Amino acid sequence: MIQNKYCSGCDKDKSIEDFGIDRSEKDGRRFQCKICRNKKQREYAKNNKEKIKERNKKKRESRKAYYQSPKGIESSRRAHLKRKYGISLEEYEKLSKKQNNKCAICTKEENSERNNFLCVDHNHSTGQIRGLLCSNCNRGLGLLKDNEIILNNAIKYLQND
Repeated sequence: MIQNKYCSGCDKDKSIEDFGIDRSEKDGRRFQCKICRNKKQREYAKNNKEKIKERNKKKRESRKAYYQSPKGIESSRRAHLKRKYGISLEEYEKLSKKQNNKCAICTKEENSERNNFLCVDHNHSTGQIRGLLCSNCNRGLGLLKDNEIILNNAIKYLQND
């Protein structure tokens, strides 16, 4: 069942598929076809460069302010933990509390200038979370490629000092 719709831009009947989605319209489609709408938007952009530049600047400033606010930081943190490690912020906090908010290797609290969160250490092959580390210990393991042989060699090297 192919439906047609009238486009007020080009003054033609077209297939419903030629119209973008707009939930505020009764039929759920825009009143202009995609071609006419795109043409109109390009024309507007061409004639209003400064206005668009100013609007985009305000949006950037607003986004920046949001992501620097406590709510934005938490939102960003939640998304990062879920996307990268598949855990919720609550699961992270539970793990942190279990470790007394300290690194599992050096037992110090995270105190880097960049953030106050411990890093989620995980096995890169299996994705299994091993624990939380400060950024220095996490970087150290990464630079030594999480390789036990290299780590043991490093321990032997330090013992020969």
